[in-house]
Amino acid sequence: MDNNAQAGSTTITDSMIESMSSMTIIKYSGIVFLLLFQIVYQANSCYAEDKLSTTSERAQKHNAALNKFLDYGSPSIYKIAYLLAHHDYASLEKWFDSMLNKYRQDPQYEGYLDQAYAKFKQEYMPMKDLNAWVDATGSSVAYAARGVYQAQQGWDTYDAAAVDLQNAIRKNPSLMPAYTWLITMAIDRDMPYTAQQILQAAEKNDKQSYSVRYAYMRWLEARMGKDSVDELTKFAEGLIPFADLNPRLWSLQGEADFFRGQRIQSRNNFGAAVELYTSALKYGDQPKLFDSRSFCYLYLGQKALEYADRDKYRYYASRDNSDYMPGSKADVAGLKIEVSEKNIVSPRIGMHKKQSYLVFPIEAENIYATEPDEEQRIVRRYIDRMELVLLKSGNECVERNLIREILKERKILATNISYDNAQSIGRQMSADVIVIGTHSHGGVGATQVWYAEVNIKAVSVSTGKILWKALLKSSAVVSDSINTYYHERIYEALDNSIYAVLEEMFKK
Repeated sequence: MDNNAQAGSTTITDSMIESMSSMTIIKYSGIVFLLLFQIVYQANSCYAEDKLSTTSERAQKHNAALNKFLDYGSPSIYKIAYLLAHHDYASLEKWFDSMLNKYRQDPQYEGYLDQAYAKFKQEYMPMKDLNAWVDATGSSVAYAARGVYQAQQGWDTYDAAAVDLQNAIRKNPSLMPAYTWLITMAIDRDMPYTAQQILQAAEKNDKQSYSVRYAYMRWLEARMGKDSVDELTKFAEGLIPFADLNPRLWSLQGEADFFRGQRIQSRNNFGAAVELYTSALKYGDQPKLFDSRSFCYLYLGQKALEYADRDKYRYYASRDNSDYMPGSKADVAGLKIEVSEKNIVSPRIGMHKKQSYLVFPIEAENIYATEPDEEQRIVRRYIDRMELVLLKSGNECVERNLIREILKERKILATNISYDNAQSIGRQMSADVIVIGTHSHGGVGATQVWYAEVNIKAVSVSTGKILWKALLKSSAVVSDSINTYYHERIYEALDNSIYAVLEEMFKK
């Protein structure tokens, strides 16, 4: 073989090198591309997982905050009306100022503060008492109370309410319930201000309020109609940086989907509505979402899912802190009630001096309830009325808003609580006396005899001795002229007769 031939067989020509280089570049470019694709894919997957994890964690924090908000309950409307009627403005203002300070420390206390101002209603107190309060002190609390009172009376009093609420804000710019009611009135009719102006003023003074932001979103829904979806989304996203201040703000990102779901559901497109409600629930539980989605599942024939959502709705609704009760007192007018005092023991020990009482939630028995929150309202009214009896007798009642939180921490059920546990909690809440007991309601359809029964004991926190106890029962024959649909009003009338007897017991 000649040298040329040998060289030809072994020598790599420039063209071969160029060709091989091109192939190598293509090969390695493909590998690099695949590696880059894998890195980007994994990064995106990690980001998506992180985002999903963040959303889930935020939702869990919201749910915990929502439960804490519900556990605080609401103050007694009877106590507020009693202090107002007796012109004890110093006690009222000290109490309401303490609520505001508590809210500053814990944003979930906002519900308790909101409920306190919402108690100023025409049904329980006359306008002249609020006028006297404003004239006497001119405090931010007095102006806000009268403003909310007028806001709840309707359109004709909105302008006067707005003046009072703005006066309250001028005196105390951090009084968030005043901003909430100003925006709420703007939902119903045009006002001398805009909802945006009130929102901006509120956010300038407070970054954690849920109520003000929620009221503003309701204004967007009512005033902008179908165009509000983008505005709701944009507004909710702007609240994300404040979710660390108040975890409940995170859930407002689901408001746009809820609003869209309501519109689609109204057109009987239940499947699409379910998808939107489910999307909204990613940001945390909201009772209205479970209620709406269960309704859709009903029409879709998905009973298991319907019942599951209905149970979740009832879990939250049963802890509702509003005072709503169907019907009015006029619906049970003329009800003739008899009260039997089966056993009242009131030894003089501890009865002759002023004491501080803690009234525990009662154990409710045989209570006929048609709504998930009805039993809770009955229990709450018992505590409210019991406290009123004690106040009228010259005693004091400790603020009870922490009791459910303490019971939960100690894993103690309020029903059938032991004396030892009750005394221990009484000491923790600086009470001299604890009141525990049971409460039952019932009725016999055939005879239309309805009854209420209260069995209570007052126990000394220091000694464990029973200071007094009472077993009282009231009953009435309900005539055909009274609509038993308003059975909760019947129970209320029966209960009132029992507490009237307790008041007489203390007077004696």
